[in-house]
Amino acid sequence: MASRMSKADRRDQLLAIAEGIVRDQGTDALTLITLAQQAGVSKPVTYEHFSTREGLLVELYQQYDKRFVAGLRGSLGEKALSLHETAHVVANAFIECACNCGPVYERVIAALAAYPEYSDLKIRIRHFMVDAFLEIFTAHVNDQGMPARLMFAAMYGAMEELAQGVIHQEFDRQEAVACSTRLLEFSMAPQPG
Repeated sequence: MASRMSKADRRDQLLAIAEGIVRDQGTDALTLITLAQQAGVSKPVTYEHFSTREGLLVELYQQYDKRFVAGLRGSLGEKALSLHETAHVVANAFIECACNCGPVYERVIAALAAYPEYSDLKIRIRHFMVDAFLEIFTAHVNDQGMPARLMFAAMYGAMEELAQGVIHQEFDRQEAVACSTRLLEFSMAPQPG
């Protein structure tokens, strides 16, 4: 007799299947019922994990954000890196994550934005990313006349647009990484006089 999956493993499995549904069929096809059918579990299992379709969509988007930050922390490691090295790791990870997850992530965000309580979702995501950048670049932040939160909000917006350009084959991936790296470096480099 096969052993039952732990609750955490089942949740991860359901999120992976939900991601596949969104990728292959779009967000309209994603319901707790279709998720249960595709996962081969009873409907109460999906309702126990996510309660509502909205709850499932929230879990999906948060999973991407957390995965990005965890991967970034892993890439940065424990040793102190120069501003250039840190900026390059962040830029590369950001563009890579957008290329790997972007289309599904964007669909999930668009579906969530239809719920009134998530009309400010893009602002929440920006705040999450700015907080992550503040933590990552804390040793390099140079607050010369521009608040760090404002600077990182601008950098996030620029990197997001470059990533979208790569996804839509407007920009070369390596050039977008190099541009993002330079933007991050320039924004934190000491300015003359």
